[in-house]
Amino acid sequence: MRKFNLLSLSSMIICSAIAQNLAVENRQVFHEDTKISKIVSTSPMKRSFQTDGSSLWKDDFSDINTWTMGHANGSNLDWQIGEVFNSENPFKSINSTTKSNGYAFLDSYKYSVDHGDEIQSSWMTTGSPINLSNNENLVLQFETYHYNFQSKCYVVVSSTNENWPILNPNFDAETDERVYELFEGVEMYEGVKKDPTLTRLNISKVAGGEENVWIRFHWTGRAYAWLIDDVAVINQPSDDIVLQNGSISSDGIEYGRMPTSQINDRQFLSGIVQNFGANNQSNVEMKMKVTDQNNIEKLSTSVSTDLMKKDSTYIMQANLANFSSLPAGDYKLNYTVSSDEDKEGGANFSNNIYERNFQISKDLYSVDGIGVYQSAMLKYNFGTDFFSNNADGLMLMTRYTITEPTKISGLEVGIAPGSKVNGEILPFVISLESVSNNRFDDRVVNGQDAVGLSQEVVNETDILKRFVFAPLPSTTLQPGTYFAGVELFSDNNQNDVFILDDISIPQLTDASVVYLPNNSELDNKGLYNNGNAFAIRLGLDQYNLTTEEKTAINFSIYPNPSNGMFTLSHTGNEGYTVQIINALGETLSVEEVKNQNKMLDMRDYNPGLYFVKVFNEKAQSTKKIILK
Repeated sequence: MRKFNLLSLSSMIICSAIAQNLAVENRQVFHEDTKISKIVSTSPMKRSFQTDGSSLWKDDFSDINTWTMGHANGSNLDWQIGEVFNSENPFKSINSTTKSNGYAFLDSYKYSVDHGDEIQSSWMTTGSPINLSNNENLVLQFETYHYNFQSKCYVVVSSTNENWPILNPNFDAETDERVYELFEGVEMYEGVKKDPTLTRLNISKVAGGEENVWIRFHWTGRAYAWLIDDVAVINQPSDDIVLQNGSISSDGIEYGRMPTSQINDRQFLSGIVQNFGANNQSNVEMKMKVTDQNNIEKLSTSVSTDLMKKDSTYIMQANLANFSSLPAGDYKLNYTVSSDEDKEGGANFSNNIYERNFQISKDLYSVDGIGVYQSAMLKYNFGTDFFSNNADGLMLMTRYTITEPTKISGLEVGIAPGSKVNGEILPFVISLESVSNNRFDDRVVNGQDAVGLSQEVVNETDILKRFVFAPLPSTTLQPGTYFAGVELFSDNNQNDVFILDDISIPQLTDASVVYLPNNSELDNKGLYNNGNAFAIRLGLDQYNLTTEEKTAINFSIYPNPSNGMFTLSHTGNEGYTVQIINALGETLSVEEVKNQNKMLDMRDYNPGLYFVKVFNEKAQSTKKIILK
């Protein structure tokens, strides 16, 4: 999280640029990002640590003696290698492939607590040189998890083990070919999203053909943590296009749920594509399509180029028309990039695909995708004890664009684990202009009463207790940009309140923001970016029923417990939707049903507790199912 500067200006610039692209009929854009000269590839773990002999060198941190530690700048903080660490750091473990035999941990959080603003400079270096004399095209890969406050992470590659660069948080890696800056663009109070993330660096220029190579991981700044495991040097693939991500938006925000009344007919699609292979790639094409819950293609577009140079990163963009033709329902957005050399079925095609879900809803507007994304990534720590001097009156807000006059009825708010009974939230909606000018009392509409939490949210398995509805006086919002917000009250941390924060999709820095009233005298007036998606949703029109308040649907499931095959029996005459949810609240499947009796097959799922949710526009109910 960083200081929240020039919100109004930056937001208008971003939205204006997107609007200009959308205004051009079927415009397609393809350009090389010339600012990137060192290719760093990151992706969620899709492959295991290479132990099949294909690695030129590897280390799984099972032996602390294979690394040397050091520090500078007067800091005494060193890396640790082991399996269990005595630390209060919330990020002290990594779910790496060989976690059980040890991993590397840089605990900047604990050190910063004890040493204040002291800038750390800490490194670990391979204890012995690596012989790469027979290999010219090389990749360093490792599994990592990282979370930062004011810090930078670097990898340094040396063929001499001498004259190592002096690094600090302001060091420009472009000035030294040996230095690779990791996680560029990661905001303060953020880190890599997946635990672990596979990171790959093309180190050919420095290490290719060298008889002696040393590798150093260098942390500098403060605070929180960097964790590393399963490091390897492998041959660089000859042909390997990597699709880093894909996005869809009409205003810069990526929404998990878009109401039919707020859909822009054109959406702006963009993908970041890297040529991570040793060869140029020819006839590169990125296809983008939208499919419904039955995997039927509804919309599609594509963009292509004749040549993608090696060691380059490209941004491929296109407009997707007729988006408003999609009826309410669940959809999947699929990006696929290919070339003549890296085609479907090839050895490196697994990282050529990006997918995400979204929902077209009737009357619920959400930036978060909790309950929509197949596996939503959540943070739980934003709440009334995050800043000890702002336990009451702390405001969390999520940004929305209203495209036509729209009546709202309230906010649906995701309550995170750790929240206590009798904690309270006060809902409100405020304009972009008021937020930009720090006029937090100048609200479009304010809740008449704070909503108290009626039941304690103990842990993430309490699926049906996560969301509460906070009503607002019926209000019509005119077209414009607004923030849906909640003011939190905990009675001085006696009854803490925490709000779910969805970090699944990269968002604009002002997609959600935090206001600390007791920090209003600071340069940034107490306003901070979050850059993720607080689960604070706009309820449109008559949307004012929580899960518990809706009329129940009368249905039964049997046998229960089940071996995976069971029958759902519904007594009504209307159609309904069946949603399967796991114990983490993740949606596993969604299916429309018209028959009163439906046979469901969950034999491919692991044994355990699941939830079967049955709903239509009038009612809904949820029951548990146990798989043996």
